[in-house]
Amino acid sequence: MLTYVITGANRGLGFGMARQLAEEGNKVIGTARNVEAATALAALPGVEVVQLDTTDPASCKKAAARVAALAGGTVDVLIANAGYNGTGAFYELDAFPSDEVLVSEIENTYRNNVMGNILSINAFLPLVKLGTKKTVVAISSGMGDLEFQEELGYSGNAVYGASKAALSFLIGKYAIRYRKEGMIFFALCPGWVRTSGAEDEPYSTEALRPFIQMLQKVEPSCEGPKSLRAGAAACLDVIRGLTAEQSGRFLSYHGDKHWI
Repeated sequence: MLTYVITGANRGLGFGMARQLAEEGNKVIGTARNVEAATALAALPGVEVVQLDTTDPASCKKAAARVAALAGGTVDVLIANAGYNGTGAFYELDAFPSDEVLVSEIENTYRNNVMGNILSINAFLPLVKLGTKKTVVAISSGMGDLEFQEELGYSGNAVYGASKAALSFLIGKYAIRYRKEGMIFFALCPGWVRTSGAEDEPYSTEALRPFIQMLQKVEPSCEGPKSLRAGAAACLDVIRGLTAEQSGRFLSYHGDKHWI
């Protein structure tokens, strides 16, 4: 049994990974900014919920202290999943409705996806150093790979993509710093996963058709997002197989640079 901490575990991919890891018998601690609203996460057998606002240094330190108490002072794997993708997903860089909206989107996105991950990783590092796996995984995105965006011909979602590119870069910096200590830092793209709406309800293929057609330029077999269970399982398969030689790399749920 390993001890996992997953930030932003109250919904989406974080929730899916927490659920699967708990079902496998691991000790799972999931964090949520609003613990009262994380009812589904709290209802998972074997999962502890800890309050954490990744953008607040004091909250990060408090959460790490609480996790230390719950986990006996060690964490095997930290999955830095918490992030933000707001209205910027719908605009090219020069097409925001106002400069105020653009500035707000940049600030919110980088505060959560860059600063928030640095603060939370730093807070949990002392616990991960003492774990058996000594692994930190940051959930990134193929939207942060410029070569892939060029293949797609996609100029949207640029602020989010830039923040994820920055996150992947920072993971490489952590890997360089802690390589001699045997720690593994890794950026992982989960691909397209259905992270909203009821899991068992069919999604509207027509509503997603333009995005599906764009992705089919690169991957003709793409017919829509993976289910939450399939997406979580694919990510965890890669995480379980990580080696020290892969530290600092940015790969997909396939274990390569195939983002879809």
